[in-house]
Amino acid sequence: MASYDYEVNLKAELEIMALHEEVDTVSNQVLLQVLLQSCNSSICRSPC
Repeated sequence: MASYDYEVNLKAELEIMALHEEVDTVSNQVLLQVLLQSCNSSICRSPC
C-alpha cells in the first residue's frame, strides 16, 4: 500500500510540475507581448 501511495503522490507531483511549467510559459509570453507593445509606443521610438 505504501508503494502505491508513493507512486500516486509522485505522479501528482510530476503533473503539478508540468502545470507550473505551462503557467510559467504563458506568463513569459504575456510579459513578452507587454514589452513588445511598450517598445512600439512613443517611449521606445524616441532616441535615447
